[in-house]
Amino acid sequence: MNSIMHALENKRTGNKNNLKLPFAKKSEKYSKVLHVAGGPNSVRHKDAIKRWVQKNKGDILLIHVSARNAKYYKDINVPQFVCLIGNEGHRLESMLKEVSPNLRCILQPSPREIGEYIPAVMKDKSYELPNVKYTKKYKDSGTAVAIQLSIDVGAKHLYTVGYDGYKGSSIAEKDHEVSKENDYMFETYTKDIGVI
Repeated sequence: MNSIMHALENKRTGNKNNLKLPFAKKSEKYSKVLHVAGGPNSVRHKDAIKRWVQKNKGDILLIHVSARNAKYYKDINVPQFVCLIGNEGHRLESMLKEVSPNLRCILQPSPREIGEYIPAVMKDKSYELPNVKYTKKYKDSGTAVAIQLSIDVGAKHLYTVGYDGYKGSSIAEKDHEVSKENDYMFETYTKDIGVI
C-alpha cells in the first residue's frame, strides 16, 4: 500500500524517485549465484543449503529476492545482497539484528516510480543497478533485479531456492500474477542467456 501511495504521489508531482544510489561494483565477479526467494523450502532446507554454499565459498554470491528468509542465512560468511522492492525495506528493518553483517541492498535502476525505503543503517550498503536489460517486462520485481545482478557479476550458474509456487485451486490473484511473472523472467533468462 505504501508503494502504491508513493507511486501516486510521484505521478502527481512528477517526481520519479527519492534517492540516487551508487551502482553495484562491476568488478565483483562470481561464477555461481544462489537466489533465495521467500518460500518455505529456503527455510526447510537451510542447513543443507548453507553447507553447499560454504563448499562454494569464494566463488558464490547469495541474493535474497525477498528479505523474508534472509535471517536464516546470517551465519554464512559469503557476500549477500537483498533486493529492496516495494515494502522489502520495511521488512528488512524489522529484522536488522538477525541478518548477516555482509548483507547489502540492491534496488532497481533510477528512476524508481514506486520509490524506495531503505533502513537508515543500510543506506551506506545500498546500491542500484545501472539497468535491467535482459527483460522488457516486470523490471521492478525482485526476481528481475536478482537476475540482472547475477548477469552483471558474470554468473555462469544460477541456482534458486524458495520459489515454491502456490498450492491449491483458490490461490490469490496477486500470488498467481507473481508466479506468472517469475515463470516469464526465468524463461526469458534461460532462452536469451542460456545458463541456469
